[in-house]
Amino acid sequence: CALSWSIALLAAHPEKQARVAEEARSASGQSLDSKMAQMPYTQAVFNETLRLYPPAWLITRKAIDTDCIDGHDIPAGALVITSPALLHRHPDVWRNPNDFNPERFLDSYPRESFVPFGAGLRQCIGKDFAYVEGVIMLASLCERLEFVFPDGQGLPASEPLVTIRPVGGVKVRTTRRA
Repeated sequence: CALSWSIALLAAHPEKQARVAEEARSASGQSLDSKMAQMPYTQAVFNETLRLYPPAWLITRKAIDTDCIDGHDIPAGALVITSPALLHRHPDVWRNPNDFNPERFLDSYPRESFVPFGAGLRQCIGKDFAYVEGVIMLASLCERLEFVFPDGQGLPASEPLVTIRPVGGVKVRTTRRA
């Protein structure tokens, strides 16, 4: 879903899409490590997509023992639910939290409040692979294709299921870049 959301967000922001395409062209032909190092804006776009539409919008854990979190007693065996989606859009943490603003990831950002793959010992084991794959695919697609919404369409509504899915999918028209 992250790649679909990235394409939808870039279709809604053509100037940002053009910047990703240019950056991808500049890094073309490089080794994977070099390519990733030369694409900070594409990474920022992917991070911003993960902030707005994290792969796991809810994370659940079962309390092994009694505990207290922020003054709330947690009994042993209780189900504790946290939401990266809510954290990623919290106005006390993120300025204009509902806006698509990849530039926020080019500067210092609150890393403890950006957990698209979870955190700590139980974070997603495939996060590094998924991240690199997502950035490289996004760059490769934007280097070759331009994405625009068909007339009258725009960013789809979101539906939180296992992942946050675009209702009806992402429908874009593509043209080959010159």
